[in-house]
Amino acid sequence: MARWRVLACVPADGLGGTQGAILDLAGPESGPSNAQVVALINPSLSEFNDAVAVSRPNFIFVAGPPLQREEKSGVVGAFHFRGDMAPGEETLLSALAEARPEVAYVDAVVSPHFGPSLHQRGVPNVVVWPAGTAIPTAVAAHYNCAFAAFLINTHASPPEAFAAASHSTQAHCMVLGSDGTHTAPALPAFVGAARPALPDSASIPPLTVPPGLQQQLDPNNLPAFPGWTDVRLLAPRAELRLLLTGGSGLVDSTRLSFLGEALRALLVMEARGLQLTARTPLDKLPRNLPAGCAAARCDYTTSSGAAGSVVLGAPPGVLEHPALVEHALRMTLVTDAVSLQFRLPPPGLSLPTPRSSKAVAGGTPVVDTVVVTSVWAVEVLRSLCKEPRYRSLAALGVAAVGNAADCAFTPADVARMGLIAGGLPAANGAAGTTIAATSSDPASAQAPGGGLQTADTLPSPSAQHGGAVGVGGGVGDDVIMTDMPAALADGGHTYFGADAMMGYAMNGHLHFLGNSDMAAAAGYAAAASPDSPLGGVGDGLGGSGDGAPAGPGAGAADGGGTAGVANGNGTSPHDGWGAGGSARHDKPPNFTGDLPGYTCRRPPLAACSEAQFYDDLCEFLSLLRGKPVERSKFPEAVLNGVSLDLFALYREVVSRGGFRVGNGINWKGQVFPRMRNWTESNKQTGVGNALKRHYQNYLWEYEVAHPEDVTLDRCVLCNARDREGGTADWLCCDCCENWVHHSCDKRPGLGQYKDYTQGNGRVYVCPSCSREQEAGEALKRQRTA
Repeated sequence: MARWRVLACVPADGLGGTQGAILDLAGPESGPSNAQVVALINPSLSEFNDAVAVSRPNFIFVAGPPLQREEKSGVVGAFHFRGDMAPGEETLLSALAEARPEVAYVDAVVSPHFGPSLHQRGVPNVVVWPAGTAIPTAVAAHYNCAFAAFLINTHASPPEAFAAASHSTQAHCMVLGSDGTHTAPALPAFVGAARPALPDSASIPPLTVPPGLQQQLDPNNLPAFPGWTDVRLLAPRAELRLLLTGGSGLVDSTRLSFLGEALRALLVMEARGLQLTARTPLDKLPRNLPAGCAAARCDYTTSSGAAGSVVLGAPPGVLEHPALVEHALRMTLVTDAVSLQFRLPPPGLSLPTPRSSKAVAGGTPVVDTVVVTSVWAVEVLRSLCKEPRYRSLAALGVAAVGNAADCAFTPADVARMGLIAGGLPAANGAAGTTIAATSSDPASAQAPGGGLQTADTLPSPSAQHGGAVGVGGGVGDDVIMTDMPAALADGGHTYFGADAMMGYAMNGHLHFLGNSDMAAAAGYAAAASPDSPLGGVGDGLGGSGDGAPAGPGAGAADGGGTAGVANGNGTSPHDGWGAGGSARHDKPPNFTGDLPGYTCRRPPLAACSEAQFYDDLCEFLSLLRGKPVERSKFPEAVLNGVSLDLFALYREVVSRGGFRVGNGINWKGQVFPRMRNWTESNKQTGVGNALKRHYQNYLWEYEVAHPEDVTLDRCVLCNARDREGGTADWLCCDCCENWVHHSCDKRPGLGQYKDYTQGNGRVYVCPSCSREQEAGEALKRQRTA
């Protein structure tokens, strides 16, 4: 039996426009196998009730008629059953409530209380549009297409489908004002028991313990199973060309940040439900596996049936159990999926110009973009692109993956994407505001500050725009606590859109109602959230095969780019860590160290235990990110097959002057060996960059909030700290760990400062320790003689 039984009620004049994507699901060639679709054209109430009785739908889509014939400026009106003479919307509300679907999507004008009332009457998930706001037909068409595609094709839950559709719509329908600012389009609101959020590793199904391992394996404590921490994915990185429907203005850091998050979510949805089909042991082992590990080539099919294969390294005790291998693949691929990142052209180069071909997206204008991801993701995306029934890529505007055109584009998709690519008026009708799809001016899409940037290293789209805040994994900091009927308040964990009680004053915002504990945890989700690090892959579990860091910044460097991790201003906090290596960093962007509500409850660092440190850090990050950090799963990032040792990393860095010192710290030679992640047989490359990235992601703000932890050593040669007008050429002695200005050490043959800060770096020994070493060696020679 099909998972989704869809009943679509559409007006007679909406077949080719807003509702075309929903009706495509009913086509024999484009309809997915897990959906049955019944379409009613301008139905009467009796026809609706008869269809409900026959098909027993669990997804009902109701659409109002377009009020204007002009597609670009058309808006959606209210829905009425044919022949319904009763005023208002009570008839529709009662009909949907009696049908009791799992999802009700009302693509029409409704009152502010429609969504909450329908949810209160027993419909678990309700999608409704903001009351009092014009619903653009093109935006509505794109949104319902993406929602249905992710819900049905990609096996997303209704809250996940809502989040993915919001990201896709904001990427393609964002409005660029005449002053260069972006404005998010009008978005629907979600009323349900779960907060809309893109999926992460927490959505992986729990492990079913294989027979015979019940006594040895606790599914809630997998790292305790022998050899589990040595499991790693061997997946090299690759650049992939994607053709996206739209104009040059789509190649913009803000818009690609939304699209990047949606693409990563798509890969997570595919990987979390994969099935292992075969595993073949490898005779020749990769060189970077831990001692005692074997490797196997694992063939699998994803949730949507895309076939792929990867190499998994693990101890033989893990590889011999198919259930463990399958779960390890799900975990590592999901973790690696979040490393996908868009790359913008270098500054000074023109943006790619749109072009078209009938063979690609039916002749819709497309532009070239480049993403950096793992080879398994390339394989999966290409496979999905060739499946005519898989519509999620088309809903994201992906016209081609590499040289493979997306086969799922239908005439309705071509009409919709062509309309959006041609430019739409702003929702508020402001003069000079159009969707930034057709701009060919590089300046119109150039991020502030310029530079090659990766879209997923920018601040979260929700933090930038305030629209659809809840869909990115957090809820807006504009929490509204409002009066409501007692029956609604009893729901406790029910989430309502701002439209539900506030007259849709804030389109797309999600607010907690009736639960003070959850309201206290509300806030925007930062791009590098602590429990889902963007850079956590590539450093062990879920890492790249060559051991290079696969997170933000690393992809650009490996691909010949020049940028590190881009901050919210479009600049890189790593600027100056290059050849000169003399830049120092005094504080993270936009953070002064003062965090309201936070009080340090741990003892001084010298007397602090690891458990006390992690408890305090989790509390700090929860307040900073506006998202609860689960202590038992923190951190999720892994390095060299072991959970990241943030305690040792923090102690070693602050004892060397803090993160501001930059490359004056020998990250690989001095910091890494003092962490639990280090092993004598370690052959991983890019450790220094990975440690910097993890420190910036988890610890930089925490360091700024605790200046007392930082050791501000004086130069042991000149007895000064930072000299006015001088370069901050700090080096740390490998023996005594005292600090020295490189320019103060006048010994011959010392080399240049960059010799100690680039790559693996030379080991620096200060003059005093060098003399002690020479004296000790001389004494040893005398005794030998």
